[in-house]
Formats: sequence, C-alpha cells, structure tokens
Amino acid sequence: MSRTRSLKTIQTLADTAEAESSKEVSQRLAALNKEEHRLQQLVEYLADYEAKERMDRQGQSIAAIRSRRQFIERLHAAINQQKQLVDNYRLLYDNEARRWREARSHSLGLRKYADRIDRQEELKQARRDQSRLDEIGSRSPGR
Repeated sequence: MSRTRSLKTIQTLADTAEAESSKEVSQRLAALNKEEHRLQQLVEYLADYEAKERMDRQGQSIAAIRSRRQFIERLHAAINQQKQLVDNYRLLYDNEARRWREARSHSLGLRKYADRIDRQEELKQARRDQSRLDEIGSRSPGR
C-alpha cells in the first residue's frame, strides 16, 4: 500500500504540473491572438491610408507628399516590428504547448501505471481471499 500511496502522490504532482502548463498555454495563446490582431489592424490601417493617399495626391505640396510617404514608411516599420513580435509570441506559445504535451503524456503514463499497480494489488488480494476461503473450506467437518 505504501507504493500505491507514493504513486498517488507522484500522480497528484504530475496532474498539478499538467494543469499549470495548460494554464500557461492558454495565456500564451491569448497573448499570441492579441498580437496577431494588432498586426492585422496595422496592415488594414496601412492599406486604408495608402488608398486614401493615392486619391488625395492632386493639389498637394511636395512637403505634404513627403510627410505622408514618411508616415507610410513608419507604418511599414511598425508592421515589421509587430511581425517580429508575433513570431516571438508564436515561438513562446509553441514551446509552452510542447511542454504541456510532455506533461500530459507523463501524467497519463503515471495514471496507466497506477491503474496497473491497483489491478495487480486487487488480483493479489483476490488470490489471498480465495486461498483463505479454500483453507476454511478444507477445514470444515463436512469434507
């Protein structure tokens, strides 16, 4: 029974580690989704701004056109920076998801092992009980 108790403790620790890893995966995914949404907003804003800029070119001064071009360049830089951020968040998410899969696999393996040990213990107990019954039956006066 001591082995079973120790195994239950280890299983509890593995389950806790899996739950914590699962929570971390969820948080990483939420952060990734948030940054991907920001990237999409920047890309859409750039497309809208460029379309508006093409329509408004007539009658503008060179300084205004230059200012708009610089703004578009800054938007491109912001998009590139956001893409890098999204890539970093995706990498963090992928790493955490891998850790969660490993923790899940470990937890399931321990659970299967504990179930096998429990079945072996039950079988041993059933054999002991049957042996006692056989012994009692062999002692009875009716035999």
